[in-house]
Amino acid sequence: MKDQSLSTSTNTIESTSISEPIQTDKQTSNAIYFLFGSLIGLALYILLYGVSRLDVSNTNYIFSRCNDIVNHYLGWCFFRNGDWQFPIGLTDQMYYPNSISVLFADSIPIFAIFFKLFRSILPETFQYIGLYGLLCFVLQGGMGSLITRRFTSSKFICILCSIIFTLTPVMLFRVYWHTALASHFLILYALYLWLCAKDLTWEKAIIHWNILAFLCGGIHLYFFPMIGIILIAFCIRIRLEKNCPIWKCLLLIINFCLTGAFTVWIIGGFYGGMGLSSVGFGYFNSNLNTLINNIGTGKLLPNLSLGTGGQYEGYGYLGAGVLFLLVISLVLGIINRKELFSMIKENKAILISSLWIMIIALIIAVGNTICLNSHTLLSFELPDKLLNILNMFRASGRFIWLIDYVLTIYAVKLTCVLIKQQKLQLLAFLCSCILLMIDMSGYYYNFQDEPFDMKWTSAKYENLAKQFDSIHILGYLDNLELYYVANFAATHNLSITQFAASRVQDSMVTRYIVADNEVLKQNKADSSVLYIFDNTFYSTDYNLHLYNLDGIIVGSSNPIDGFEEEQFSLNTNKYFFAGNSAAVLTISADQTNFDENQTYSQVVGVIYPASILSITSMDFLSNGDYTISLTGYNIDMLSFSLINQSTGEDIPISVTTNENQQILQFYLSCDNPDLTLSIRNNSTDNNALVVNMDYIKLD
Repeated sequence: MKDQSLSTSTNTIESTSISEPIQTDKQTSNAIYFLFGSLIGLALYILLYGVSRLDVSNTNYIFSRCNDIVNHYLGWCFFRNGDWQFPIGLTDQMYYPNSISVLFADSIPIFAIFFKLFRSILPETFQYIGLYGLLCFVLQGGMGSLITRRFTSSKFICILCSIIFTLTPVMLFRVYWHTALASHFLILYALYLWLCAKDLTWEKAIIHWNILAFLCGGIHLYFFPMIGIILIAFCIRIRLEKNCPIWKCLLLIINFCLTGAFTVWIIGGFYGGMGLSSVGFGYFNSNLNTLINNIGTGKLLPNLSLGTGGQYEGYGYLGAGVLFLLVISLVLGIINRKELFSMIKENKAILISSLWIMIIALIIAVGNTICLNSHTLLSFELPDKLLNILNMFRASGRFIWLIDYVLTIYAVKLTCVLIKQQKLQLLAFLCSCILLMIDMSGYYYNFQDEPFDMKWTSAKYENLAKQFDSIHILGYLDNLELYYVANFAATHNLSITQFAASRVQDSMVTRYIVADNEVLKQNKADSSVLYIFDNTFYSTDYNLHLYNLDGIIVGSSNPIDGFEEEQFSLNTNKYFFAGNSAAVLTISADQTNFDENQTYSQVVGVIYPASILSITSMDFLSNGDYTISLTGYNIDMLSFSLINQSTGEDIPISVTTNENQQILQFYLSCDNPDLTLSIRNNSTDNNALVVNMDYIKLD
């Protein structure tokens, strides 16, 4: 058997198909290879993370970095606390009294729904994110082994390639930051079906792609178009190689779409005040250097610059190990170019379909802002209707993952084909694994948990929870403040009116802020509600008992036991709304002493679509450079003009857009100018904007 295996490995390129399986190891089933790879994934997970995160009561690692993973965990907590609704993924605990789907908390809906079935017997603190991270490693290793088996009969090479697929940088980058997006085994599963296209019957193909559609809808929607691109590549192959009727190919695609849509519907993805579209396409994209740019995660290649602040979403670093294999393949391909060209001619279908995957993925990932390093090579506007569709998947840079995995598969296959001796193949893959581990070694320290001081958790807050049923937020809390409040609400079975879910229609939030404001102005505060204010949103018209809880202003109609009531000065109080209309707030005489290098806040209010607000009473400003930061909802839809009314001068403004923030920079050439800042809401839908404005004078 050993001689036979070695003989197979020395076949000429002409007789070797890119995707045909090696036939010399029929005694070992796919299940055994999958098990090998899964065990490798398990071992690597324990090596990197240990077992502490598998403790379902351990939430320390979730809060240790205070990133998106906090929202995903709290989204599950809110969903667990709420009553069952239909569609079954809905909860009214996150944006009370609205119901939204747990899908938009990125809480891995199929896990959330499954575990909610057993909530009565689960421990009080229960997190499944650690278990899901382990599952990603296990399935990544298993699928990597199955894919490699199609190219070699060597179990050792399959094991080494399981390491390469499991430790791929793009998966590690996500696993405990945005855990649902670490489900890259879905991409490998789809690519495996693509490689197996000639072996699958049409009936089995229907089953497999339906499973994938269900998983995409139940884990994270971004995988749905990615897998759809691979499905079309699968159809290209079976059409060219098996002459599959076009109607069968179309039926596969339609069936995939219907299954995915049904899954999203049953978990509430099309319900209520949520929208699939957003903003950010062309900002959260990929840089052309992404395949070799480790953005600080690797040790062996230089860290290259990016063109926009959102291009971290387009992180597609292949890692030194895969780049090493690709370089070897390129060199050997040039040396054996005649044989390589012969192989290309014999494998047109799979090459054409792989080009489809990579070209479409590249077009979407790069978007309409093409950058190389920090240089913008080309930027162009897209039609509004097309942009609305593309903004459904605004972080388009993530589509670069498809190119990563196709290139990784080619690197593995070409190494197996172009290196004739199996021992040299083993050496090449061993070197690849070593390079990968060295390259990413500086990144592994990020996997260690760090302590985090979560506020609103001391014993006195237990009494606070007993006095209220719901928390209503008027204003804008920063991420940390929202973590404190949302964690308190979620762990004490209180509903909350704002949360950091994705795809929330801002008008939904604004409508209830306006309603709460009217209730408070009429002195009809609900005694079961704890009201929370941005420190610029409280009005003296509110007849409330006020408290400063760890830097957060709260109010209630009745005194709160265990806390000392505070009186806030008029200098702190700002008016938010004047009835249901937008309110432009002027600066009182007490607030005109504007100290340099200090931040001054003013509430702009609500800006309705196709309307303009003009901010005046800015004559306290003096000569110098200024930055104005505007934070709020739908903030990217604003445009600005700044005019000195005394001179008629149109003052140039430099505008930088970040998520939920616009930063304006300008220079004043005189003291106490008669300024008017006009802010226009350019949105055409029903979304209003709630905006805070912070001034700071620069040195």
